[in-house]
Amino acid sequence: MQLTLYDPLIWLLTLVVLAFGFAWSLVDRSLGLRLASLLCRAIAVILLVLALCRPVIFDESKQTHVLFLLDVSESVDLKKARDAVDEIESTITSLQAGDSHSLFAIGNGVRPFDSPKALGEVLDQWQDGIADDAFRSASRLSESLLATRLEFPAGKARRVVLISDGQETHHDLSDALSILEDEGIQV
Repeated sequence: MQLTLYDPLIWLLTLVVLAFGFAWSLVDRSLGLRLASLLCRAIAVILLVLALCRPVIFDESKQTHVLFLLDVSESVDLKKARDAVDEIESTITSLQAGDSHSLFAIGNGVRPFDSPKALGEVLDQWQDGIADDAFRSASRLSESLLATRLEFPAGKARRVVLISDGQETHHDLSDALSILEDEGIQV
């Protein structure tokens, strides 16, 4: 079990208040009843504080969901991007039976694609001269990584394959990578 938040642990200091209340109590019950009452209250406080910490049990899965992000900005040669689509397609065919994948083109935003074939067709059109200049105008790598991380299904290991020249135009990529690392996503 792993705790998501640690700030609520400060509320465990209320156990000290319970102890002082027990020591200075004027209740004329037997010692056994007073100890049982203190124990029940302490257990209730501990359980409430643990619930506020949002505990999570991570179950290691043998199934993986792979998120492919292909940078198609102007700094990337379209021919090399088309070659990368072929590599993505061969990687998808080598996935295990229970594994799944998602495919996105990233530039000045994020565009999902159902298959590498659909992305390849778009890249072929762009090579023929009908390029989407507005979409290709920037490389928003960190924003794309953070936006697409919500695509992962529950119960599977999470992996991101980023194919890019690494030239971020708007934000620092290291911040997004540290967030993904904290969430247990392999990049």
